[in-house]
Amino acid sequence: MPLINKPIIKQIYREFRIPLICATIWTSYNIYASRSITTAIASFSASFFFCSWIIGQFLRIAKQQRVESDLNTVKENLVSLINKLEVKTTDLVSYITGGDSTCHLSGHATDQMVFLNVVVHVGNHPIYDVNARIVDLRIFERLMERENVTANDIFTNDINIKIGNLIPGTASGINIQLPVHGNAANFNIFYSARNGLFVQILRYKKVHNDWKCSSVVTRQGQSTPLYRHVDEGFPEDSPPAHETQGSSPISVTD
Repeated sequence: MPLINKPIIKQIYREFRIPLICATIWTSYNIYASRSITTAIASFSASFFFCSWIIGQFLRIAKQQRVESDLNTVKENLVSLINKLEVKTTDLVSYITGGDSTCHLSGHATDQMVFLNVVVHVGNHPIYDVNARIVDLRIFERLMERENVTANDIFTNDINIKIGNLIPGTASGINIQLPVHGNAANFNIFYSARNGLFVQILRYKKVHNDWKCSSVVTRQGQSTPLYRHVDEGFPEDSPPAHETQGSSPISVTD
């Protein structure tokens, strides 16, 4: 590659044309006044290098500002790209683990039985390896009133369900029948899945011969609902949504 090529000549011309013009004008003025070649050379040299320095500083600062602006643009683009990659990565991981998705059992109550006939997916990602354990709080409370209660006594009356995998926007049919105790039926349903543990607080209350339902799902140890549905007219004095008494969420095993 030659030391001097067309782009280099163009760059030299762009950077020194203004100093050259200024120096020529100043030299012409001095020649007109003194008509001395020595004065002309001295005036041209001084004015040319002075103007070159001034213009060079201006161009350097302008170029530095452009470089900084370009670097800031590159930085902003990189930050935006990293944020997008982080969101996509989190979304991809959520498709593998289940993310914040959950599910809930749903059904209806009569004066004799509660019929749970569907498992409904909640969230934007599939959930995998879902198991559920239903605890009837009325039976659990009666057990706690007895003496010498063993772990086997507590878990014997629980109902274990293997749900499997659920994808967004779907539901799976089941057939669970649970007893009604007077005008109420209270259940805690403990779920285990690949994305962790969550609890459904399921309450049925009879109000003026009509059964009302309250269903709230939270992640184990948290109070923010992942899912919440309360029928209009459900008694306000019922147990709060964060109530989770009724044994611990132990996963179903083969």
